[in-house]
Amino acid sequence: VGGMDITNKKMHMSMNAMTDGFGQKTETNTETYTVEGVTYVMSEGKWYKTPFDQKAWDQQDSIKSQLELLESGTIEQLPDEDMGGKSYYVVRVKPDMKKLVEKTMQGGSDMPADLDLGKAIKSFDVMLWVNKDTFVMERSKTTMKMEMTAEDLGQDAAGSMAFDIMMDAKMSDINAPVEITLPSAAMNAM
Repeated sequence: VGGMDITNKKMHMSMNAMTDGFGQKTETNTETYTVEGVTYVMSEGKWYKTPFDQKAWDQQDSIKSQLELLESGTIEQLPDEDMGGKSYYVVRVKPDMKKLVEKTMQGGSDMPADLDLGKAIKSFDVMLWVNKDTFVMERSKTTMKMEMTAEDLGQDAAGSMAFDIMMDAKMSDINAPVEITLPSAAMNAM
């Protein structure tokens, strides 16, 4: 959930992630804002701030990201769909795994440097909904399954961690003004 003003480099994103591995279930909620050349992140109830990072900003451009994956893999056209009074072309993209791993590692992933992501990623699938009238991608749904052992993570313990990740992004109000207001609690960010 959120909003993005690409031209003025402002954005807000709320994210909820749940993991289940090594016998522990964890839920993480984050809020991210970029305004006036500063990125603010709220995680575990605390606000942090960093100077604006163009590389991190480019990662938030989901359309650019989807196009890079689209160009690297295979495309399957699925039956058209109607949603909310609009008609969409629907395609499934299976990206080249080597390109996917390379892109993930370039993105400043916090995964251990020696982790073999190509081995850890068991499946990766992207579906795109393209508006038939405007030819603009208005929805993308990414699903990924990953599995890592403690050894893969450089630990001397037994066990494994499995991730089922699903991200469903819907774009609306394209080219419309977006109002991004930083919460007052973020003003005291570290």
